[in-house]
Amino acid sequence: MLNDGMLEVSTATQLQTLTQHLKQRRWPEPTKFRNPPWLAAFADCTSQSLQQRCSTNETLQNLRVEAQVKERDGDYHGDEDRRRDVSIKLTSVLSLLEAQGSEKHWLREATDGAEYYLAQAPLYSITSEGLETRHALADLVLSSKGSPMPPWLRGAATLNLWLSPGATSSAPHCDESHNVLTVLRGRKTVVLLPPSSGADLGALPAWSASPHHCQCSSEEAARHPHAVTVTIDVGDALLIPAGWYHAVASPAGTVAVNCWWPPALMCRSQKALAMKAFRKNQGPQVAFFARRALIRRQRSAVNKAAGELRLADLLWAASMYPTRWRRRLETAPAAACAALYALWTREADGACEPLLEVFAPEERGAVLSRLRRGRDRFARAVFRKLCRRLRRRSRRRRRL
Repeated sequence: MLNDGMLEVSTATQLQTLTQHLKQRRWPEPTKFRNPPWLAAFADCTSQSLQQRCSTNETLQNLRVEAQVKERDGDYHGDEDRRRDVSIKLTSVLSLLEAQGSEKHWLREATDGAEYYLAQAPLYSITSEGLETRHALADLVLSSKGSPMPPWLRGAATLNLWLSPGATSSAPHCDESHNVLTVLRGRKTVVLLPPSSGADLGALPAWSASPHHCQCSSEEAARHPHAVTVTIDVGDALLIPAGWYHAVASPAGTVAVNCWWPPALMCRSQKALAMKAFRKNQGPQVAFFARRALIRRQRSAVNKAAGELRLADLLWAASMYPTRWRRRLETAPAAACAALYALWTREADGACEPLLEVFAPEERGAVLSRLRRGRDRFARAVFRKLCRRLRRRSRRRRRL
């Protein structure tokens, strides 16, 4: 037994017991594995091996990936307002990985010492209908031995790759899905906190654009009285249940994969209990399901508002009546801001650029920030409306 009730699974019997436990749709506890059976499905991930596998695969040589980039200090953030992504060739990332993130590497010299992190790159996915998809990046780390998925999985799941050319640390956050993190090379240090710690960590509100992320740093999270620090070495894996907050740090040259799969759906009575206990945080799964249900309803309302706008009509209005269009954007109500911002982020290839041409280039960033703030006001109002509706429903049930 590890501290705070965390299990360390090292035998086939213990793994079989945990597998039965999860197949019965019970909520798991954080669990550490040593040499799990799915480890055999991954190739040798030394930097030289990855370079060799890439050099013999033309698809990998030409593949571009989305990597996070940041300045020298601080955490990597998943929050959309603080995250920076760049498109970069996979060969460049592997070259930097082999150099252990050296500041003398040409990529870092060309970007004034910026650091790169290949996070959540898709390898393999299974839909709830059993449809399997193998992405091009899978040829880099997957071998032909066994299944890369944990033995208890039934239904939808996704497998992702994480490469740390330099030392990396992620800000505290939680996931909507259960997570198994497996280290193939290097080491990862994970700070775990229960779902009830969200308020102490400065968790962003459920109505925000990034409701699963926190405002505090990884160092502040590690000092929390309920924090548990777990080290995952090569060949180790860690099961992180949905809703548990975690901050992950890795030294330069670390290679890891993770598998996400959604928790089993709760029955109607359990959902009602979750809604009732939403603000009381009565148990990890209760708080998690309540928060997830409200987040999804809020997003649905925002998407519905965006769906009522037609891009062609907006472009016509901006070109025919630029002065009136500018005034409308400056005074747009919260619902219109939410719809416009959702439309802006959803359209590709700069289709929405003409909507901002009535503003000077130096003004456009401020306009988008104003739309984002309006989007947050609208989402907050929708969230409060849902909470009031749930409270009324709960009172009616008590009368019955």
